[in-house]
Amino acid sequence: MSGVTVRIGSADTFPYVVSVYVCRCGRSAEQHGSHAGENPAGWVPIEQDGERDHMCPICAAWMEEQPRS
Repeated sequence: MSGVTVRIGSADTFPYVVSVYVCRCGRSAEQHGSHAGENPAGWVPIEQDGERDHMCPICAAWMEEQPRS
């Protein structure tokens, strides 16, 4: 699974918004509160099959090393 999931933190303690960014490789990163709509540091926005997605810094670096065809 890849993409972004938005969830609401526990209302019992402190309500806040959390965006969970998941790369196709399985790595994930979270952004909290006012930063929930921003890409995590180093994550690259991509378009895959007509849909917006995100790639982790490790996969983005690997893609940059691949020869262009």
